Amino acid sequence: SLTSPQQCGTTTSATSPNTVTCTLPATNTTYYLYTRATDAAGVQEAAPVSADDSIILDTTAPSVTFGGSTSLALGASTSVTMTFAESVTGFDVSDVTATFGTLSGFSGSGASYSVTFTASGTLGGTAVITVAAGSTTDVAGNTNPAATRNITVTTAPNSRTSFNSSGTNYIVERFTSSGSWTAPAGVNSIDALVVGGGGGGGSRHGGGGGAGGMLEASGYAITPSSPSTPSTPVTYTVTVGAGGAGAGTGGGAGTVGGDSSIARGATSIIAKGGGPGSSNASGGSSGGTDYNGRSVGAATPGSVNGVSLSNGVSSDGVTAYGNQGGRGLQPTTGCGDGGDWCGGGGGGAGGGGTNGGTSTGSTGGAGGSGRPSTITGSSVTYAAGGGGAGGNSDANPCSATSGASGGLGGSGIGGNGGATSAGVPTAGSNGAVNTGSGGGGGGYCDNPNTQAAGGSGGSGIVIVRYALPSAGTPDLDTASDLGSSTSDDRTNDTTPTFSGSAPVGSQVQLLANGTASGSACTTDNSTGIWQCTTAALTAGTYNITARSTTVLETGTVTSTSTALSVTIETTLPTITAFSSSNADGSYGVGQLINITATASETVLAGSSFVATLNITPSRTVTLTAATQGTTLTGSYTVQATDTSADLTVSSFTAGTVTDT
Repeated sequence: SLTSPQQCGTTTSATSPNTVTCTLPATNTTYYLYTRATDAAGVQEAAPVSADDSIILDTTAPSVTFGGSTSLALGASTSVTMTFAESVTGFDVSDVTATFGTLSGFSGSGASYSVTFTASGTLGGTAVITVAAGSTTDVAGNTNPAATRNITVTTAPNSRTSFNSSGTNYIVERFTSSGSWTAPAGVNSIDALVVGGGGGGGSRHGGGGGAGGMLEASGYAITPSSPSTPSTPVTYTVTVGAGGAGAGTGGGAGTVGGDSSIARGATSIIAKGGGPGSSNASGGSSGGTDYNGRSVGAATPGSVNGVSLSNGVSSDGVTAYGNQGGRGLQPTTGCGDGGDWCGGGGGGAGGGGTNGGTSTGSTGGAGGSGRPSTITGSSVTYAAGGGGAGGNSDANPCSATSGASGGLGGSGIGGNGGATSAGVPTAGSNGAVNTGSGGGGGGYCDNPNTQAAGGSGGSGIVIVRYALPSAGTPDLDTASDLGSSTSDDRTNDTTPTFSGSAPVGSQVQLLANGTASGSACTTDNSTGIWQCTTAALTAGTYNITARSTTVLETGTVTSTSTALSVTIETTLPTITAFSSSNADGSYGVGQLINITATASETVLAGSSFVATLNITPSRTVTLTAATQGTTLTGSYTVQATDTSADLTVSSFTAGTVTDT
C-alpha cells in the first residue's frame, strides 16, 4: 500500500526513460506501483499521493464445472453446461469430446458455455464428456486443466455391448434372464453361446452338480427382420435356465438345472441343464439328468434344430460340450482317515468330474473344468462342475476324528464341496451365477448323524453376437411411388419417403446425388429399420443413398449404402396431334369416323379425355388409351342434321390423362 510501501526494484541509471525490474510476492492480488527518485545529493522526492500504475497478479488456472443431467435414455439429448471460474477466450466445440454419443449446438462466451449431448441409440454405458487441458486461457494467460463429466446412458436391452476384432465391429447382446431377441434387418447369421443352468449338489457327502450343457454357434443362419414389414419384426424366444436347487439338510440329490435356448419355430439351439449330484456318491454329468446311486449318467449337452448333440459333436455350425461326473467312493482306506465317504465331482464343459477319494489329500472329487469363450471380446469361462463333498462316517464323534475334505469346484466357478469342520458338516457352495456351473455337494457327519445342504447350481446364459451390418440400399415407399407401378421408382412426389436398414440405433441421412437431403432419422433400436423423407426435389433422375452413423465404444462408424435410381417427373402430358383412319370424303347418318389422339409421352391404360368436334350442332367424342402408350382412340357416329365442311377437333379437356 502507499502507506506501508515495500521496495520491489531499483535502478541507478540517469537515463530517462528507464526500466526497473520489480519482483512481486507470490500472493495473487492487485499490486499498486510508484517510483521515488533520489538525486546525486541523496535527496529523495516525497512519496506520491496515488500510484503510478497497478498490476493484477493471477497464477490460478481457470477451472471448469459441469451442469445438466447425469442420466440419459438411449438416443436422447441433454444440454451440458460448462462454467469456468473466470472469463476465458479461445474455447470452442473442438475442445470438447464425448464417448457414447455426439455433440452439437455449442454456444457461449466469457465464463459460460453449453453444448448438446445426444446419447448413442445403439449402446448403453457411461458417457464421458471431456474438456481438454490447455484449450482456453484467462486474461492473465493461465490455461485450464482437463475436466470430465460422466453421464449414464441407460443400458441397452440385454446389456448390449460392442467390440472390434481384426477390423470387424461386433454387437453383443447378453441375456442373463429369459426374454426375446429381435433379429435386426441386414443380419443373416449370428454367433451364439447357450449354456444351461448348473445342477444342484447332493447332500450327505453328496456329489457335485453337473454343469449345464454348453453350445457354441458360429455363422448360425437366422431370418432377419425386413424393412418391407416393419410392424412385424422377426423375434426369437430366449430362455435362460435356472440353476438346480441343492439338496436340503435332510439328504438326497440336488435338482436338475433348467434348459437354456434361443428358438424360433423349428430353428433352435438348446443347452440342457446340468445333472444333479446324488446323495452319498456320484456327481451329475454336464447337461445330463441321469444318476443312479454311485453310477454316472451320460452327458447330453443339448441339440440344434431338433438334432441331439453329444460332447464335441457339431451340426449346422453349432458344437456341444459336456462331460460325465465322477463316481463317489464308498468307505475305504482311500477316503479321509480310512472310513469316510467322498462324493464325486460334477462334470464340466471342459472336462469330466473326478472320482471321490482320488485327488491329492483324499478329498471329494473335483468338479470338471469349464470351457472358455471369447464371444464377448474377452475370454470368460463357463459351465464348470461342482466339487464332491467329504464326510465322516466314524463311530466316534466327528469332532474327535478327521473326515474327508470337499473337492474344489471346477475353474473357480463351480461350487466347492462341503466337508466336516470341528464336528459340523459344511454345506456345498453355489455355482457362479450366469455361468451354468454346478453346485458343490453337502458334507456329512455320522456321529451325530447330521448332513449339510448341497450348493445350488449357477443360472445359465445366452449370448448373441453379430457383425455390425452396413447401411442397406434405400427403397422408395409404396405411398411415394406414384407412377404406373408402385415398384418402378418413377414418381411425381417431390418429397419422397424411403425405407431401409442400418445398424440398430444409428442415425441415417439420405443423400440425393451425394448431397444430404432432408432431416436425419433414427433406426429402430431392435430391428435397425428406418424411414426418412427427402427435402423438396426438382424433376430429374437421382441416385438416392443412405449414410448411417453408429456410435460404439471403439468410436463412430459410418456406412454409405449402394444407390437407388429414382426418377421424379412433374411435367403433365399433353395432346400433340389428332388424326383419323377414315379417308377424306362425305359420310352419312350412322357411319363411324375413327379419331386418334397422340400424347406427348406414355400415358397409363384407361387414360381418357373428351374432344369437341366442329360439327353443327355440337358433338363430342371420348378418346381412351386402350393400353399403356401414346395413343388414345374413339369413334364418332354421324347423326341426322350433323354438318361439317371439314371435320376437326375444335377443343378438348384433359380429363384423366395420366403419365407413368
